[in-house]
Amino acid sequence: MTPNHELDRVRAEMSCVAILAARGIELRRCGAELVAPCPFHLERTPSFYVDPAKDLWLCRGACQEGGDSIRLLMKLDGLTFAEVLRKLGAREIHGGAMHHKPPRRPSAPAGQYWEQRLAEAAAKSLPEILETHRCDPVADFFDESPIKLDFPPEEDAAHFLRIFPPAAIVWTGELYDSGRPEHAKHFRPVEEWIQHGPGGSRIAAGRFKPGSISRSQTQLDGPPPFVVIECDDLVGFKPDPKEQPEECAINKALTGALARWLRDRVGLRLCAVVDSGGKSLHCWLHTPPAEVLRELQAIAAAVHIDLAAFDGAHCWRLPGFPHEATGKPSKILYLDSLS
Repeated sequence: MTPNHELDRVRAEMSCVAILAARGIELRRCGAELVAPCPFHLERTPSFYVDPAKDLWLCRGACQEGGDSIRLLMKLDGLTFAEVLRKLGAREIHGGAMHHKPPRRPSAPAGQYWEQRLAEAAAKSLPEILETHRCDPVADFFDESPIKLDFPPEEDAAHFLRIFPPAAIVWTGELYDSGRPEHAKHFRPVEEWIQHGPGGSRIAAGRFKPGSISRSQTQLDGPPPFVVIECDDLVGFKPDPKEQPEECAINKALTGALARWLRDRVGLRLCAVVDSGGKSLHCWLHTPPAEVLRELQAIAAAVHIDLAAFDGAHCWRLPGFPHEATGKPSKILYLDSLS
C-alpha cells in the first residue's frame, strides 16, 4: 500500500495543468477554471475543464468523467493506479520497509484498448469533421498556399522536390524501377533531380541510404519525414476516375476537409497538396512527434486514410505528369516551405 503523504507528494509534484502542458494541450481561462478540447474524444466545442485551485479535471462532454492528476495520468497513458505511482517514483510499503519501484511501460492490452477507443471516437466524429472543414480543394488550397503557385505547370515537379533538403537522397521513377543494380540511377540527391529532371512520374516519401538500389523499408535513411494522406473511398466506395468524375471530385473535397482538420484542429503541419489527376488528393504532412504519430496511426482506418501513409518507401504521384487513366496531369494545389 502507499501512505497518504506519498500520494500527497505525487499530486503536489505533478499537477493536472503541468501534465497537460507537457503534452502540448493548451488550456485557456474560463472564469475560475481552465478549458481545452478533451484529450479522450474528438469534439468541436471544448468540454474538458481543469480547476487549478483544487487540481481536479472534468470532461463535461462525451466522457462525463473526472478526477485528480493521478487519474488523469491513468487515462492518458493507459496505466493502473499502481503503475502511475511507480512511474512517478512513489514509495510503497512491503513488510514495514519502504522502497522505490522502477517505472514500467503500460501493458499491451491497455494500449490496445486506448487505440480502439480513439478509433471509435474518430469514426463517430468523421461526418462532423468533414462537414465542418468542407472545402473546394482546388480554390481553397490554392488561395491558402504559403508559396504562391504562379510558376508554369512544367516546373511543378522541381518546386515540389524542394520540400526535401537538397542533399537528401530521394527515389523518383516508375512503379517497378526498384530492386536491380540498374535502378541505382533512380536514387539521387534532390539537387540533382531539380537540375536534371526527375527519373519518372512518382516519388517516395522517405529518404534513402547512399548506394540504395531498392525502394524498400530496409533502405530508408531514418524515419520518413512525411506522412502522406490519401483517402480513396470517403464517398463510400472507390470511384473510377474515368467513369465517375463527379464522385472523384467529391472524394477529393472530403479528403481536403480531412487534411484541413488535421492541420487546423490537430495541429499537424501541412507541407503540400497534390491533385493526382485521378480520384484522390495526396496531402503531404510533416511527420509529427512519436506520440501524435501513434494516435494518427490508431485512427487511420477509422477515417479512411490509406495505411501506405506511414510507409516511407511507398511511392506517390509527382506533380506535372499525366494520370494514365484520365490523361489529366497531377498538379500542386498547396505548397509550404521546407523550413
